[in-house]
Amino acid sequence: MALIYSNPYKDALEAAKTELVMRHRELQAAQARIGVLEAMISVMEPLAQNDFPPPTASLTSLCQEALDNARGQKLTPIEIRHKLELMGIQIQGQNPMAILHTALGRLAADPHSNVSCEAVEGNTVYFWTGKPGAWLMERLKAEVDRQSAIKRRRKYYGESE
Repeated sequence: MALIYSNPYKDALEAAKTELVMRHRELQAAQARIGVLEAMISVMEPLAQNDFPPPTASLTSLCQEALDNARGQKLTPIEIRHKLELMGIQIQGQNPMAILHTALGRLAADPHSNVSCEAVEGNTVYFWTGKPGAWLMERLKAEVDRQSAIKRRRKYYGESE
């Protein structure tokens, strides 16, 4: 029977050196991530301090915006919900996905909405068929019409602006 002797101090030294290299790599990655987070915070902090008015657009308009911004991608309702969340929109209700499905179904059924749908691998996907930004022109026109109606009402009732 042969015995092999290994110096435990030498083995521990090699293990320590290997771990040190690994920890230096982790430190560099952590420092890089810290730099990214600090930059994000410096940009986002002023935005977070401002209270922006909530959107006055309907869910269907917001869905149109999300689909238009997807630049031709075909999106599932879950992906559209995620895009809405990135826009700061959260759908409230007992079943938010049912609300979203209803809005998307109405959009797809409306020939003037620039939204179409199709089945892909058993899932319904929605996509934008109109010109980029067409939803924005519709929303701006609706806002101008709304402001005009408010001015007419105020004028009729003698209210000040």
